[in-house]
Amino acid sequence: MQRSMKAPLALSLAALLASVVVLRADAAMVNFDLNYNFGTVNAGGDVLVTITDAGGDVSIAVTNNTQGFISDLYLNYDPSTDLAGAQVLNFSEGSYDVAQPSIHFNGLQGFAIDFGYQAANNDPGRFGPGESITFDLDAIAALTAAGFKTLGGGPTGDDYYAAAHIIAVAAVGTCTAGSAKVGDANGGNVAGGGNVTNCGTLHRESVPEPATLALLGIGTAGVAASRRRKR
Repeated sequence: MQRSMKAPLALSLAALLASVVVLRADAAMVNFDLNYNFGTVNAGGDVLVTITDAGGDVSIAVTNNTQGFISDLYLNYDPSTDLAGAQVLNFSEGSYDVAQPSIHFNGLQGFAIDFGYQAANNDPGRFGPGESITFDLDAIAALTAAGFKTLGGGPTGDDYYAAAHIIAVAAVGTCTAGSAKVGDANGGNVAGGGNVTNCGTLHRESVPEPATLALLGIGTAGVAASRRRKR
């Protein structure tokens, strides 16, 4: 009899622990979709930001789906004083060639922290269309992902949880060339130019690798030799 009572109790405790783990996992991650233009130029796509707890630091992942280059990523934090001494660690651009961002404080319209990326024309380290990066953010105080879900910035000072400045937007499809500003539209008094729209695909010419060029050369030489034999 005692055994039959212990089994349901154990199952109940396991279910409770599982629900706690799920709740903690949800609380440990914050996602921002910067898909609202508050500038005059359509960015042609959104910027996705995921912030995850990492044992006193936070891990930040950013994906650029726009038709331009990210020059600045702005985030809020509460309390902003906990960002003192913030530094980027474990930066990874994967297979891309994105330079590690610099850190500035009190950026665009009062955002708590600004991650500045390469902005010079033709700089190979720019954060371009379709590229993704990850890094850890460390500070003197312990940081949490939940701390970044704080309103600030924006035209009236309380519109967005996060924002990005997009430069050199390509004139492709319905997009016009210029600079754009995008923010998360889930904030407070959102105002601006409306949701970003997909204005077409930016096609970049691919440059064949040396090995590919060598194979093409061999193939061309083979065709020429075959033609000479036929003659």
